[in-house]
Amino acid sequence: SASGFLTGSLTGSKERAIAEDANRKRVLQEEKDRRDARKEAALQAKNDEIHSDMQDTQEVLALMRRAGVIAGVNAPEPPDEMEEQRETASEVVLMNRPEEETRTDRRRRDFSFFTVDLTHYRNVEVMKCIRIGQDGTRFLAYKLSQGVCPRLTNLNLGWCSANRLGADSLFKACGKTPRLIVTHLDLRVNHIPPESIHVLCRALVEKRALSRLLVLDLRQNQIGTAGALHLAHAVLAGGFKALTKLYVMQNSIEDQGLSGLHKAFMAETVMCQDIECVDVCENPTTPAMRRRLFPCPLFFRC
Repeated sequence: SASGFLTGSLTGSKERAIAEDANRKRVLQEEKDRRDARKEAALQAKNDEIHSDMQDTQEVLALMRRAGVIAGVNAPEPPDEMEEQRETASEVVLMNRPEEETRTDRRRRDFSFFTVDLTHYRNVEVMKCIRIGQDGTRFLAYKLSQGVCPRLTNLNLGWCSANRLGADSLFKACGKTPRLIVTHLDLRVNHIPPESIHVLCRALVEKRALSRLLVLDLRQNQIGTAGALHLAHAVLAGGFKALTKLYVMQNSIEDQGLSGLHKAFMAETVMCQDIECVDVCENPTTPAMRRRLFPCPLFFRC
């Protein structure tokens, strides 16, 4: 009986050891499963965050491209092979001739900075300039002051790097050519400073230039608060009587400039009776100033 008791005790101890070992393995496996689950959840959360960030980035980039925020994204690409442009056409595309050609031909009486001679384009109503630069803009101003393209109504100089010298020349030419009937002027992304806006406003007020101007696009330039105030003064002086749309987004306009534009367009005497949109968004103005202007009229966006 003693041997049987001893055998039973050994068997019970062995079974308990096996059970404890199995329980320990089960606990370890459960801990491992929990760790794996946490790792998988963290990885999935990270992947979801990356995917969400990518979606947000693409949406923002799409919005910025449409607004022209990313330099050069919306800049027109010159075609590889330009079809010959008819002198009787109502539209013309301006591109610079190769530099070596313009350098050697400058002394010719019929010299043209562009691939076309604007003197012969009397029916042009729409002019699209492709990266003509400061010198090209100055030459265009010179030709406009000579009276070329008398039917021109839509002038697109976006992304042309006109800079101050080019912009000044263009605005002075407008002041010297009261017969210009331009209604749409696109000058976005041209590094235009406040001094050039002053030249423009003087031409508008003192020379009554661009009296038919409906749309002025100055997005992404450098007009600043001073430039915004020049525009505001020109509005109050009757320089923009026909204006319907003014775009000055992303121009480093601060509170004083925003306030000046708001007062000009909200003056008791309405100077721009047909105004539809004044967009001053995406400028470094303070929330306090924007609250002071609340509620804004629907056409004034800040």
